[in-house]
This record gives sequence, structure tokens and C-alpha cells, in this order.
Amino acid sequence: MADVKSMEVSQIRFASTVFPTGEDMNLWNSLTPEEQRAVIRRDLDEAEAGGIAEPESAEAVIRRMRAELQNAE
Repeated sequence: MADVKSMEVSQIRFASTVFPTGEDMNLWNSLTPEEQRAVIRRDLDEAEAGGIAEPESAEAVIRRMRAELQNAE
């Protein structure tokens, strides 16, 4: 398995931000699983660095969302 943090994926950019276009779906489906993970990692890293999202582990996100759901019930 390739190290997704070191994969070069800077040239892979999607046009849509919320709902993928057909072209975006074709691009995504043309990527290997490793490239897909590298694109996700890159986007998360950029979001954290840009102040859009606070650094948070997947475990912390799940724990926070479960707590919010329980509080909403």
C-alpha cells in the first residue's frame, strides 16, 4: 500500500464542492483507492491549514457527533 501522505495529487481537482458533477464522478472513479485516500488526506490537510476545520481525529468526530445526537433526542 502506498503512503498517501507522500503521493503527488496536486493536479487532481474537482469542479464541484457539494454535489459531484458527472465529470467529477468519472475523475473520482478513475483514481486508484490509494489516490482517492491521498486526495481526501490533501483536502483535509488544506482545510485544517486554512482554518476551515479544526484538527480533529475521526474518533473525536464520531464521539462528538454521537454526543450531539444523544443531546438532540
